[in-house]
Amino acid sequence: MVSQFAIDEIEQMEAEGLHPTPRDIVRLNALGLKVECGQSHAPLYFDRRCVWIGNVCIMEPTIGVSLFAAQYSDVFGADSRVADTCLKAWAFHFKEPPADMPPKDVADAVSKFITTHFSDIPVKRLIAAVDYCMYGCDSRSFERPARKNAGDAEGERTADDAAEDEAFNIDIGIVHEAEAMGLGITLADARRHTRAQLNAIMERAIESRAALTIGGGDLEKSQKDRYTGEFYATLDEIRARLTAERAAAAK
Repeated sequence: MVSQFAIDEIEQMEAEGLHPTPRDIVRLNALGLKVECGQSHAPLYFDRRCVWIGNVCIMEPTIGVSLFAAQYSDVFGADSRVADTCLKAWAFHFKEPPADMPPKDVADAVSKFITTHFSDIPVKRLIAAVDYCMYGCDSRSFERPARKNAGDAEGERTADDAAEDEAFNIDIGIVHEAEAMGLGITLADARRHTRAQLNAIMERAIESRAALTIGGGDLEKSQKDRYTGEFYATLDEIRARLTAERAAAAK
């Protein structure tokens, strides 16, 4: 879908001589769709997405599996896209996260798994399968808005900011949000859910509580106001970066 809300702002930037990148445009479009369409009445996700690739089924990761994969992300150069995909493909074939393993055992297990099952699978196909397990087909899934407080008053980053970045793993952030809402979901419970399932539970709780205190129209307005704030915070971040880049190029 194309967000006319985002298109108007992007065209305005172009008219001002600022040229957003394709990544900027995609990001603004996704956030603009949230303003226009909202995300109330979240669907309930009862089953995990899965993909058969070769003769192996890899599944949408639970929070526990995602945290397990993140724990070993630097085991064998998983900062590269291919290595990271191989690690996740191996981790995502588990229904539950395995027990902690020595890093060398993880590297050996991943290498054996990939060689045994995916040696004749194109890399792009494996990347697409892993991405589908993580994000599904929704172009808006986990689109990242700009943070409202990126540093202290002087613009310097703090220890709290670093901790927030570490949590933006997303999985830890979702668990913290569920805890903050007082839903009584333990960490063990959260680890068994996928991101989508836990998000659906939280959104349904928000809607149920709001229905007891305010009208549905007020709830939708509250959501739209939040999405609008996220959109313009992100737009301001992109504008500031593009303006600085233009000034630097003019020197």
